[in-house]
Parts: sequence; structure tokens; C-alpha cells
Amino acid sequence: MKKFYFPLLIGVTFLLVGFGYKPQPLEGNYAVKLRSLTFFDLVSKDVDLGANLAELSDNKPEIIKVDPECTKLKELQYGHFKFGNNQQKTWFVMGQDSGGYWTEFYIDQNNDQRISVKEKIKAFQTTDGRYRGFKTKQSFGLIPASISVSYKGQRNSFTKQVYFFFSLINILGKNNTDTIAEAMTASFLEGEFRTLKGKEEKPVRFRIIDTAGDGCYDDFGKDLLYLDLNNDGYFKKNESQKLTEFFRNAGKQCRMVVLPMPVKILVTTSEKELNLSQLESSSESTE
Repeated sequence: MKKFYFPLLIGVTFLLVGFGYKPQPLEGNYAVKLRSLTFFDLVSKDVDLGANLAELSDNKPEIIKVDPECTKLKELQYGHFKFGNNQQKTWFVMGQDSGGYWTEFYIDQNNDQRISVKEKIKAFQTTDGRYRGFKTKQSFGLIPASISVSYKGQRNSFTKQVYFFFSLINILGKNNTDTIAEAMTASFLEGEFRTLKGKEEKPVRFRIIDTAGDGCYDDFGKDLLYLDLNNDGYFKKNESQKLTEFFRNAGKQCRMVVLPMPVKILVTTSEKELNLSQLESSSESTE
């Protein structure tokens, strides 16, 4: 199955350019909050989201229950995404409208292994395009949907409400049609670092973007760290870099500790012992 990305999200680059310095956070515990992107953030092209590819099936898995109304769809297909750091399977069912677009999409938003008519994702934008010479029909959700995602923590398991965009695509080949369903994490972490510029300590707002589409924020070398370098309240593409675990700052070898779903991010020297339980979320409610 070939991977396909929403056209506005193609062309990922992660280098900081146009600034005379790249501030790094000073040692400390930094609180973060969950925030959510909008479709307009994607249109701005300042955010690069990677996709989580679903596994699809023509047959209903025994583990889930589906309301009868959700099974009367045209070209009915089932599937699941793996969210969280415990490979939680979140199931969905989808069907086509009269134009051949996957706009009938129901997903188990509360993770109770049941798909109901109330869990329909609405407001899809449909577009025709081409991919490697083949025609495509794409449905892209304009409004991110809240999904209950479970995590395995240091002390126990917990759940958080995480928002996702969904992209559903038909690639129309000469003799067959490939169907692709993708999830992109709309929720991001936001906080404020203390940084050092010369001898002056300055606060810098930051965001961490999940580029794997799994609702986790600890994928070093892939997930994105945005720094509001010019302090204008906006996060531009040229203010982003890949999330780095080890770095040097103020002459010290430092480490940034980010858990899959944290409430705090720890910046410390590399040799210090870590108490990860102080960093992780424990509440089932949304921040």
C-alpha cells in the first residue's frame, strides 16, 4: 500500500533559517498544555504533519460492536489506527457517497469498542487529484475530532482526549483501486522555555508537534519543536527543528526528557537520575 499525503502537507523541511542564534532551554521543569490546530493552520503551510496509516478490512472484527445504521454504507470498509504508546487500536467504519468519496466515516471516539451513529465525523472537503499518474478522490476532515487515547505510564495507565484530522483517499488505478485512510495529530504541546541569549535570560514560547500521527510526543529526530524566536506570537515553518534529546547549552551536555503524553518537560544535565513519574499525565480529562 502506497503512502499518500494531503497535498497541502507535502514538502517537509525542518531546518531553522534566517536567525542569528538557536536558543536552547535552560535546566528546569517546564509545564505544557494540550492545544489543537485548526484547518486554517494547515492551509498556512507553517505546520508539517505526518500521517498514521490505518489497516483496512472488508470484514467486521469480532472485538467491536457496530450500530446497524453504520453498516448500510456503500462500499463498506472497516479499519483501525494505532494510537498511544501501547498500540491501542481505535476502530472505524467508512462508506462512500454517490460521488465515490469516503465522506461517511464513523470512529470509536470514546474507545468503548462500539461504533455508534453519534460518532460520525462530519465536514469533509472533497478534492480530485493525481498521484503518480493515477486519479485520486480525497476526503479531508475540516474539523479535528476528539479521540480517547490510552497511554501506558510509569505508574499506571491513563487516557487523554487527543484531536486528529482524518484523510480518506481512493487511488484509481487501471485495474484496481487502492484505499488509504490516514490520521494526523491536531493536538500539540505548548509551553515556555527559559533560554540564554548571551548573558541575558529570556522566555521563549514553544510547541511540540507529533509528526507520526499516533498521539505521542517523544519521537526524537522526527517530531517537531517550534520556537517563537522573534516573540511575535506565531510559529512559522522556519522556526521549527526536529526534536532533539541531547544537546549542549551554556557549556553543559544537556538532555530534554519528553514522555509520550507529558504534563511537564524536563531539561537536565545528562548524568542526573530521572524521576519520570513527575512528568507524566495521570488525569483522564483534557488539559
